[in-house]
Amino acid sequence: MTASSSSPTARPAPTAASPSATSSPSSCPAPSATRPSSPRRHRRRPAEALRGRLPPRDRQAPDVPVHPAGRLLHHTVITALHREYRDYEDETRDVIPKLCHRLDLETSGVLLVAKTQAALVYVQAQFERRTVKKEYLVLVHGRVAADEGLVDLPLGPALNGLATQMAVRHDEAGQPSRTRWRALRRWRDHSLLHIDLLTGRHHQIRVHMAALGHPVVGDKMYGGEEGLFLRYADRALTDEDRASLQHTRQALHSHAVEFVHPVSRQSMRIESPWPADLQAFCAGLPAE
Repeated sequence: MTASSSSPTARPAPTAASPSATSSPSSCPAPSATRPSSPRRHRRRPAEALRGRLPPRDRQAPDVPVHPAGRLLHHTVITALHREYRDYEDETRDVIPKLCHRLDLETSGVLLVAKTQAALVYVQAQFERRTVKKEYLVLVHGRVAADEGLVDLPLGPALNGLATQMAVRHDEAGQPSRTRWRALRRWRDHSLLHIDLLTGRHHQIRVHMAALGHPVVGDKMYGGEEGLFLRYADRALTDEDRASLQHTRQALHSHAVEFVHPVSRQSMRIESPWPADLQAFCAGLPAE
């Protein structure tokens, strides 16, 4: 199985480690069951297709979707991994990467990918039993008053929102959702939080932080007025929109994942540090 992250550390080392990489739309077609015309040795590796922007076995880029969806069909993590591991010429060496979980489009950090069906089933069973520990780092607007807290608010589809939008729901559509947070650092108008994700609902951290009154910096769906995300989707953000977002992407990072490795049966912890773009943003924040 592969473990993708930004400058990852793993204890103990997994049997195989490889990050989610991506390739450009023009050079990386979606995986196909048909045999490619060119030999395997002539196919470019994902990092080469990105001209060095995403080094192999190094990071999960925040602006690359993990799987094809909508207009984003080729420039994805899973299509790049198919280019890296598929071998249509030799079935004994052919590996079909499979996502164990997902990250939102603009979320960076650790992403687990299985190289066999058995590994996928074993790891996903841990996610279903909620024995996988998931930790995030997030930069939010405002100074949080408490040092730590627990958000226990049910989540469900937004009644009048976009198809993928979630909201706090206190009716039968709301599913139990719990997020534990701890303040790591405060600035004058921002706070850096460590998150323990106790449940894994869609957009959970982003919705819970917004419900606290501390939306995620750069969050286009839950951090601003309703029309902002639609303007972003239409590539029509105004200067005022960009000023309100403050950062080009949402400041949410998958910091660590703990699970039992499907081969060694040892407990694993894969970590990814706070990424460079968010470090640079925080360095410019006024202290008080």
